[in-house]
Amino acid sequence: MKKSPKTGKCMLCNDPNPNPENTTMGASFCDTCWETMKSGDEDKLGERIAGTSV
Repeated sequence: MKKSPKTGKCMLCNDPNPNPENTTMGASFCDTCWETMKSGDEDKLGERIAGTSV
């Protein structure tokens, strides 16, 4: 099953409750994806990105 980004959801994982404070350049992110991006853990982030197999 493939996921794709949805408006009003986390840009990466489609979480329905993105944190408004975690918005940059018009893209919103949930707390988990935001913290994962900040940590620089590309493997973990890759597991969360919409559009990858689930």
